[in-house]
Amino acid sequence: MSVAAGVSLQGLECRTRTCRAEVRSSSRDRDHELTRSTFVDPSTMIEMKDVGIVIPARTTAGDGSVLAAMYFVADSEPGPR
Repeated sequence: MSVAAGVSLQGLECRTRTCRAEVRSSSRDRDHELTRSTFVDPSTMIEMKDVGIVIPARTTAGDGSVLAAMYFVADSEPGPR
């Protein structure tokens, strides 16, 4: 099963240095697999230089799906474009 199967982006809001994403996974196992493959496993992780990632909240719904709030914070102000 692909990492994206059973996962959907519910919301995305960005400011100058911070983005908040709400991601719904079909189950706790899918949530853990998404987190591991995106941020931990060197063979599949997304490389993000100078960006901190925090997942402070996960909510499990009655159907077993998990809504995770993820925050991405840039370490420095963006430069000229």
